[in-house]
Amino acid sequence: MRLTRMRTLGLAMLPAVAMVALAAPVLANQTSRDVHVPEGNWFDVATRRVVKGPADLIGYPADLAQTPTFIRLGTRDTGILMWSFAPGASQRPAP
Repeated sequence: MRLTRMRTLGLAMLPAVAMVALAAPVLANQTSRDVHVPEGNWFDVATRRVVKGPADLIGYPADLAQTPTFIRLGTRDTGILMWSFAPGASQRPAP
């Protein structure tokens, strides 16, 4: 499988089709960071909004207490992740 480069943490990761969640931790005492969201529709746990990727979120608010977390919508695991990370949020799987 061909690897694609993701700017989140500067790591090479599997293509976004294999990803169901994305976390972009802050590794130093700072108040924001840049986050690259891969292709697809992602639920932003902090803002409870959908982000359409690919997108670069420049200066996304984040600190050592809150890790930016995104859940890919329309996957087999979306429901359990939404229940775990975003209780009360509704999500309908993509057809």
